[in-house]
Amino acid sequence: MISILVPALNEEKNLPSTINNIIEASKLANITEIDIIIVDDGSKDDTPKVIEQFKKHYSFIRSLTHKENMGLGYSLRETIFLAKYDKFLIVPGDNDLSVELIKALFVNKDKADLVMSYFLNREIRGRKRNVISTLYNTIYMITFGIFVQYINGPCVFSSSIAQSLDLKAKRFSIAVELIIKMMRTGCTYYEIGDFLQKGLEGSTSLSFKNLIEVIHSYFRLFYEVKFLNKDKYKFFPSRVYR
Repeated sequence: MISILVPALNEEKNLPSTINNIIEASKLANITEIDIIIVDDGSKDDTPKVIEQFKKHYSFIRSLTHKENMGLGYSLRETIFLAKYDKFLIVPGDNDLSVELIKALFVNKDKADLVMSYFLNREIRGRKRNVISTLYNTIYMITFGIFVQYINGPCVFSSSIAQSLDLKAKRFSIAVELIIKMMRTGCTYYEIGDFLQKGLEGSTSLSFKNLIEVIHSYFRLFYEVKFLNKDKYKFFPSRVYR
């Protein structure tokens, strides 16, 4: 059993493939119950119509609507308390994740508190994106003592642990904030490698707005973990080998 957040902003073209991939992956992984929460984060296209069509066909699909774009951070903080199950996964509505990767996360979801993924085919993201990603990962690794393949990949996490954290990031940085805070509470983690497929409309993660948010979130997270709540985040995670 697992809950899935699907954030969607103007994804009328990509959202059907995303939802169909989740459903197919759940069947391949023998997941008996899924809980999909689609968040229409201020879409101006026909994303709402696509969501309503899926809700008519599948009882396990729910939705939330934001009149304006609120960001991934807001959507996650909102939906994590609505999750039916203690395992939670974020699948972007842009069809960026393959059926195989979603299936792998489903299959391994119970191996640890945090099941992380990294990409074996990073070359499809290009040189610039890989350089930035490597630098980003290295900075967080050195700062917080977290030694993983990829700090910002799709992951399955414990809803109950996430609910106990005071998450603050409003947009792109919410995922890494969640991962760092979970790991520094001393949770268990497990890593899997699989393949990424490109989102059909391309990524916006390198936008200037996201860059400013990433920098701001890093310094806030540094202050929280190292000073403000250092007793809560003084632990290090335990890797699971199996």
